Amino acid sequence: SPFIFGSIASDSYVQVDLQQFANPGFETGNAGDEPTSWLVAKAGTATGVITTTAGEFETGSKGCRLTAGTGSATVYQTITMAAGESFSISARVKDLGAGVAGFHVRNLRTGNYWNGSAWVAGSSNIAITVTGAFATQQKTVALESFEVCGADTVQVVVGITCSAGVVAADTMLEIAGL
Repeated sequence: SPFIFGSIASDSYVQVDLQQFANPGFETGNAGDEPTSWLVAKAGTATGVITTTAGEFETGSKGCRLTAGTGSATVYQTITMAAGESFSISARVKDLGAGVAGFHVRNLRTGNYWNGSAWVAGSSNIAITVTGAFATQQKTVALESFEVCGADTVQVVVGITCSAGVVAADTMLEIAGL
């Protein structure tokens, strides 16, 4: 039962899960299918699928393979955040062949995109570095204020985009600013 007021026993604990992404390690889903709990936006011949190929995931037994083809591919989820809140996006990414990647962050309340330093009206991604080995890429996002959003909470689309070549992604996290 939840603790509201009073004393707690000495062996009590509080468990807080600040991670909002479902299936952050892309472990749920079948190889070749789009990742469970993630949406995939594709342009041209782009794909975003679960991979079980050695070297295309780092932890567990699966990862996400994004192929730009003749367009771009974005795997994303929509999360709820407080207006004005800061948070970080973190992912383990790897270049599988001339890969160009970026984080995709859009405030659905205002329609604006975070470009890494400001909210802008046009579609924008935050550039991240991808190399031939898995490396953590992390960027901080400062959500637009209550005054700009006109609401206490906002829906934010957060994902990773492959705009050229092929990129592998594993363990994507949303880290709340505390």
